Amino acid sequence: MKKTLIAVALFFSVQAYAQDKPAPEYLKGSVFPDSVRALSLTALDGSEVFFGEILAAHTGQKVVLDIWATWCKDCIVSLPELQQLMKDGKKNDIHFVLLSVDREEIKWREGIKKYKIKGEHFFINEGWDNALSNYIDLDWVPRYLIIDEDGKITVPKVVKVDDPTLKDNF
Repeated sequence: MKKTLIAVALFFSVQAYAQDKPAPEYLKGSVFPDSVRALSLTALDGSEVFFGEILAAHTGQKVVLDIWATWCKDCIVSLPELQQLMKDGKKNDIHFVLLSVDREEIKWREGIKKYKIKGEHFFINEGWDNALSNYIDLDWVPRYLIIDEDGKITVPKVVKVDDPTLKDNF
């Protein structure tokens, strides 16, 4: 019993630390390096696309990146708020790109359909351990980043969709 309580306490301590840990300082104002731009993704239509191509397609636009997974309870529970944020953002020409770190592409596709998640979706073929995750020090999902019209990261880490930091940067 004592070991179980210790394990539970440790789990929640790690959870709180990951959520509250700030993003690395180098992220704010940075652009994604070539190693991250070369990250291979799968689009909903099954085509391969590179992260750099997605960024290039949004040149001159403000973008919210949402890194999520279908197995992530926080991601699923926050979907109604995310969909509302997307509607609000659309009024201000804010674009949302959703990147999944699911383990299996089929689970990602099923999750989008099951939860009726609107948006521009991509599956990270390498899963959680990839160049983007390493660059941004991904330690929690959902993870939101805001990229400005010049491709610079202006908000490097938000983990709750209702965090005022997101909407305040619209």
